[in-house]
This record gives sequence, structure tokens and C-alpha cells, in this order.
Amino acid sequence: MNYGRLKNRMLLRLGTQGFSKNLLNFSVVQIFFIFATTLSDVFISVFLFKSGGQDFSLVAKYNLCKYFLEGTGFTLALYVSKWRNVLFSMKLGISFYICAYIVLLALQGDARYYYVLIALLVGFGSGCYWMGYHTLTRRYTTPQNRQAAFGFISLTSNAIATIAPPVSGFITNSFSGIQGYIVIFAVTLTMFVLTALYSNRLTYEQGEKIEPHLLQLLRQLLRYPGTRNVLSGEILRGVRDGVVLYYLNVLVYYASSNEIFVGICLALKNLLMIWAYAYVKRFRSSRARCRAAVLSGVGEIIFLCIMLATGLFGSQMSSILIMLYSVIYILFYVLAYNHGQLSVYDTMEWAGRIRNTDYEMVTIRHYFAELGRIVAMLILIALPTDPIYGVMLLIVGGCTTIASAFVYRKGSEQIQSDLSQKAG
Repeated sequence: MNYGRLKNRMLLRLGTQGFSKNLLNFSVVQIFFIFATTLSDVFISVFLFKSGGQDFSLVAKYNLCKYFLEGTGFTLALYVSKWRNVLFSMKLGISFYICAYIVLLALQGDARYYYVLIALLVGFGSGCYWMGYHTLTRRYTTPQNRQAAFGFISLTSNAIATIAPPVSGFITNSFSGIQGYIVIFAVTLTMFVLTALYSNRLTYEQGEKIEPHLLQLLRQLLRYPGTRNVLSGEILRGVRDGVVLYYLNVLVYYASSNEIFVGICLALKNLLMIWAYAYVKRFRSSRARCRAAVLSGVGEIIFLCIMLATGLFGSQMSSILIMLYSVIYILFYVLAYNHGQLSVYDTMEWAGRIRNTDYEMVTIRHYFAELGRIVAMLILIALPTDPIYGVMLLIVGGCTTIASAFVYRKGSEQIQSDLSQKAG
């Protein structure tokens, strides 16, 4: 049997023919990582909510700490990447995740008393891993295979993110108390260990060590109106993400008291996300993307007002409406996120005039998004625990979507004008 010919045929069917050995191994590492995180990451919040006596404020405090420490994790990753290498940063992130799940398994029901420690490990893990991912994705690809690589990684990631949550929901719901969560955390820990072991197959040639110039770049970005507007848009996006990413899945569990519903909603969101990202490609101009983002914010506010009305004037907030919103909000999210993401790319192009700013730009972008998320968490902690107030904050999030659309557009147009003048 000709194993070389068989291997090439398999790679061709997978769409990975022409990938380097590093890129293939990197794709496998990402598949393992996505499976591990989607299996239980969201369910940490539900676990704390359930073991803490359905205390919304406990989960809000956990996410507040996690958002702050994610920003700190990106700072750690920046210096590790500059002084050691970005692959080491990625492996360090995986190690933090392993420690987080060891702590969860060791403490079990008492983990709610150590939510700060868990948030620290998950936050640092997220910052270090994603710094490595964003950089290595570009370094391991070429202009010839980059689109195919992005497509393959996105397709496999979305497929896994669609399958894993319902599986987790079924397992957690099949056991009494928190035992199902312990099973999921054990499987997740195993997957992270496999991810760490497989990442040893990756190689990376580090160039000369360069001193980070984070503060210098930050000053320049804040001094120029175009980039300052885009970063302001990131804060507004962070406010919305902060409350939605934390609150919505816990709200689904609160309304259904069933982890399976949480998993099914997450699976449906990922299926819808695949279609949504294909749909938004038609919005090519900044004006069209801004219009789509504004309409998504208006649609979100209308839907949330209906939800709020059922809670204020009915016996209870409709669980069907909550679960329906938890699925379709991904349409609102993608329309808004696509507009902001392309504006951030304009900012990175503008900042590219400064030598070796890739790591710094990723770090600064996350600083401003995490700042918005922290603001959202602080507001949520200050509000009464009734879910109706959380829905009110979601409406505020819809308003920030509309505001960020205009801020992103203004910043992007200013940056494009400046780049065109310098190119001319």
C-alpha cells in the first residue's frame, strides 16, 4: 500500500493539502483546545450559579475577576512572547487551564469560595493561549494557503462547538447534584493534557528578542482621533459582551433549570453563526456594515423589550422567549462584531507603521474590550438580583451596539483617509 498517496488523498479531502507539518499540527492543537473549552467553559458559570444557591452576584463576581485577569494575561503573554517566544506563551496558557480544572476537581462544591483563584487561572490561560493563537495562525500560514487554513480551522471549530455543549448538557443533567459537572471537568482536564502533549510537536523559530513598546504605541493610538474612536468602539462592544457572555447562559439555566437546554441553545447558536458569517460578507462598505450593525441593535432592543414586558406584566418572564433570544442574538452579535473587527484591522494596519507591533496591538485591543466588560459586571453586581434588571442591562447593551456602530465607522473612515493620503 502506498501510504504517501493515501495520506495525500486524505489531506485533499479534508482541504488541508499544501499545509505545512507545523500548520497541520497547529490545527489539531486548536481542535483539541476548542473541544476542551466548549465542553465546559460556559458551564463553569452555571456550576457556580447552581452550587452557590442560584446566586447571580457570585457568577458576576467570578466573571468580573476573569475579565480583569484576561487583560492581565495578555500583558503576561506579550512579555513572554517578546522575551521567550509566542509558542511558549501558548503552552503556558494551556498549563493555566490544566491548573484551573485541577482546582475545580479538587474543590468540587467548595469551588465557589475560591472563584477568584479559578478566574485567575482561566483568565491567564485565555490571555496566554489566544496571544499565541492569533500570532501563530499568521506565522504558520502563507498567502497561498491562508484562506484555506482559516476556513478549515473555522469549520472544524464550529462543528466541535456545535456538538460539545449538548453533550455536556446531557451528562450534567444525567447525574444528581454537581456530579455531572465533575465528570465534565475531568474529561476537560484530560483534553487539556492531550492538547499540551500534542503542542510539543510544534516548532517555532524565534527572531531577535525585542523590547515591548506597549506604552509608546498606546500613546500614539490615543493621540490620533481615528484609532481613538475605534478603541472607544471596543469599550462599547465590551460592555455588551460582558453582560451577554456572562448573563445569557445563566439566564437560560435559570429559566429552564435544565443543563440540556443550555447545551442545545449553544449548539443552535453555533449553527446559526456559520450562516451569519457567510451572510455578512455581502456588506463590503463601511457605510453598509454600519447600517447593518445599527439595525441589529434596534432589532435586539425590540426583542428584549418584549421579554421585559412579559416579566413586568406577566406572572414570570417567558422561558421560551429567553431561550429564543439566546439563540438569535448571535445574528445581532455577528452583524455588530463584523463591523468592529474590520475597523480593528484598519487600526492594526495604521499601527503597522511602527516596527513589530503585532503583539502590542492584540494586547491593547483586549485591554479596551475587557474594560467594557468590567464596567458591565460592576453595573450588574450593583443591580438587584431579579432577572428583570439583567434584561434591562441587556437593553443597554443593545444601545451600545448602535453607538459603537457609528464610532467604528467614524474611526475607520478617518484611518482609511489617513492611509490613503500617506500612500499618495
